[in-house]
Amino acid sequence: MLNFFFSFGGRINRLKYWLYYLLLLPIAPFYEEVQKNIFIFLAISILVVWSFLAVQVKRWHDRGKSSLWIILNLVPIVGPLWIFVELGFIKGTKGTNEYGSNPLSPKGKGW
Repeated sequence: MLNFFFSFGGRINRLKYWLYYLLLLPIAPFYEEVQKNIFIFLAISILVVWSFLAVQVKRWHDRGKSSLWIILNLVPIVGPLWIFVELGFIKGTKGTNEYGSNPLSPKGKGW
């Protein structure tokens, strides 16, 4: 699981990408409460941003693209929309690519 949340290597499929966001939903209501303590808030923010980027990078890898595509997060409106469509709805490359084996193949399964 730690590899899933914090590693930038490998590939993940669309299901795991969406599950990541579903796992964050229950945490969201507590995030406002944590803002009262700046140290806890910063620690949690760093972990969430790191895992967010790691999951996106692995999804870009599944699409056969470089991790530099995370720069799209910085482009207002168009960037997040592009990311939403490409990472959330378009299948990854079939078979092995330069970033690893297909996450849907028996060898590629697992967290």
